[in-house]
Amino acid sequence: MANLANTLGDQGKRDEAASMQRQVLEKRQHILGDEHPDTISAIANLAVTLSDQGKRDEAASMQRQVLEKSQHILGDEHPDTITAMNNLANTLGNQGKRDKAASMRRQVLEKSQHILGDEHPDTISAMANLANTLGDQGKRDEAASMQRQVLEKRQHILGDEHSDTLTAMANLAVTLSDQGKRDEAASVQRQVLEKSQHILGDEHPDTIRAMNNLVIILGRQQRGNRIARFSPRTLLSLMRKR
Repeated sequence: MANLANTLGDQGKRDEAASMQRQVLEKRQHILGDEHPDTISAIANLAVTLSDQGKRDEAASMQRQVLEKSQHILGDEHPDTITAMNNLANTLGNQGKRDKAASMRRQVLEKSQHILGDEHPDTISAMANLANTLGDQGKRDEAASMQRQVLEKRQHILGDEHSDTLTAMANLAVTLSDQGKRDEAASVQRQVLEKSQHILGDEHPDTIRAMNNLVIILGRQQRGNRIARFSPRTLLSLMRKR
């Protein structure tokens, strides 16, 4: 039942998934007790679905339970505890509670660095998440500095053309544009677009997203008003000529 509920959630059938996950939780609480790992996992899964449904207050309340139980049973530095902390930070961010989210993300990053090391993928993801939250807080200089570190680590570990590297590059481009460094932002975003075209093709959703982001940056340079009226195919042609 738990596996089916998760699959339904992946299919976007969130109401059915949540209903089934509540049943799973109730059965595990009754049979295994509140603090059994499988019960805590059921709470965590339901919380994710509730967040996806937009029921963020209930999701956050449930994720706090998961975090508290994980800390009590497993300890502060267990990977499942860190995952619980990260999930709660995501929901807090979605609630607009950016200061709380950033504080929690810093803890996730520090614990990941201590336990997993600076170059573990989970540590780098934690750094990327914190950088994005800092950007949302308007702390653009700190966000950009952290995003450069993320990009350098991903280039070194994953290579220039990995999807996570391209995401890191795109995130940095947005922050640079927000800082007013629009020439550098456009240069970085062009690289994202060119690599996406090469790897994914011109009509892949990620390529079109990269193209749209470049148009926005060019528009901020007061050169994008004319370009933005063209079709995606015309845009591709124009951008190849630059």
